[in-house]
Amino acid sequence: MISNYIRTTIAPIKEKECFIAYIEVLKEYRRKEIATHLVKMTEKWAKQNGLYQIGAWSDLQAKNMILLAKKQKYSMCQAIMYDKNYLPENGNKYVVGYYYAKRLD
Repeated sequence: MISNYIRTTIAPIKEKECFIAYIEVLKEYRRKEIATHLVKMTEKWAKQNGLYQIGAWSDLQAKNMILLAKKQKYSMCQAIMYDKNYLPENGNKYVVGYYYAKRLD
């Protein structure tokens, strides 16, 4: 399953992008290129709809997403998330991870 939505990047660019909110493959189906296929389908859809780029974010626990983004040649930037909506319930005040982006032009 892959879930995404369209959002506008911040000024001064202010272009529409596809943001991957969630991607998951059942454990018994992993390592079969399914996640790669889902991302490529999303890229194709985003291009057909004239979107500027695809973006995503994950924490360091999502090692498969990190490796997938690298394999698919996404730009990757280390990030620390302080947004209370994303904080784990273990009391940490931040989450370490990566932002990903890939231009579609």
